Amino acid sequence: MNTLIANQIREKILTKITWADRVVGMVKTMNTTGGDETAVNRSFPVSCDINVDQRECLAKSKQYAVVPDSALKALIYFEDGGASPVGRSPRGTIFESSMTLVCWMNLQNLGQTSCTASAFAQVQLIDVLNNINISDPALPINNLKITEISVNVKDARIFSKYTYNEKQVQYLHYPYDYFSIGLKVTFEVPFGCIDNSWVETPIACLSTNV
Repeated sequence: MNTLIANQIREKILTKITWADRVVGMVKTMNTTGGDETAVNRSFPVSCDINVDQRECLAKSKQYAVVPDSALKALIYFEDGGASPVGRSPRGTIFESSMTLVCWMNLQNLGQTSCTASAFAQVQLIDVLNNINISDPALPINNLKITEISVNVKDARIFSKYTYNEKQVQYLHYPYDYFSIGLKVTFEVPFGCIDNSWVETPIACLSTNV
């Protein structure tokens, strides 16, 4: 459900934030395995919304990498922190979930030199997040609300689960900047709303080894 929730939050961000030229929803970690003992294995985030032809999905998977790039102004994505049922209502099961919004910024492409630019970005994003309250009959969730927002300590551990290459690592230092925001979200899933229809034809070629 967090992937669906991240996509809904992403849509709200896109209506208000104009300075981020790449905003994606939830990411997952893709591992690349080298072909010999001297090759370097790497891990990097890719969009959970990968939807490519079965015959080409392995070849195209790297195109969906969500990594810092000097051509971008800013990059925003979400990381999954899990969800748990916390109660029930007369209509359905109530869940609480955790996720992290990660924002990377290229200060030069944003016309900025000051480190305070990330503070302005944080405030603007928090303003958007504070006004999210989604109930859409077309979705399998109701009463989506962000109940807690916290700005995390800024350090390179934000990216510690990934093994960027040397070129990408340079984008974690000035004149680039970044931050992350922790989110607690509550939502309700109506009883009987989800059935077996979500299962589709198996995709044989998808693998964590690219």
